[in-house]
Amino acid sequence: MLQRTTIAAIMCALPLQTVARPVAPTATDQELVEAALRPNLRDPTSLKGDLLSITDPLTFITWICGDVRAANGFGGVADPVPIVAMLADDPLSGIREVKSLKLGDTPEKSKIIGELCVDQFEFVSSFEAASASVQDALEATSRSYFFCRAGDEQSCALEREAGDTLRAAGWCSVDSHGSWRPC
Repeated sequence: MLQRTTIAAIMCALPLQTVARPVAPTATDQELVEAALRPNLRDPTSLKGDLLSITDPLTFITWICGDVRAANGFGGVADPVPIVAMLADDPLSGIREVKSLKLGDTPEKSKIIGELCVDQFEFVSSFEAASASVQDALEATSRSYFFCRAGDEQSCALEREAGDTLRAAGWCSVDSHGSWRPC
């Protein structure tokens, strides 16, 4: 039996002091996710999902996590499958679209999806609970990261200064892509 990531597991993994709580996705976002899933189903009308949504305050990307199920080939309903979807407005057209959709159809993928969802929910909560100076520093690192990597020295100086502010406030750089989390 596959180990599944459920909404309850995601919610239980969040710290008690979590400020930003995941909410039900908007009707538009839910329909976009379901529309992306339907072409792969035997009976698209049977799709059901228990989904949660949270929006990253730096990137404005909406993350939708949860479980979906649909009719299987034997006439019954399949076990729930964890999903994560990333939605954003297209920068050119302004149209909202699903940028990425992943299914947890193996134990390994299920575990990765669960960790990703918890990580996103924790980051948004930490950001909203942070002081204004930490929020400003996080926004500065988000804006300057790619320009610094492209060789813009002014962006690198801004990123270093913001990093010093974040470290002084008890935040740690967690990867090579400019991500920060409370230590």
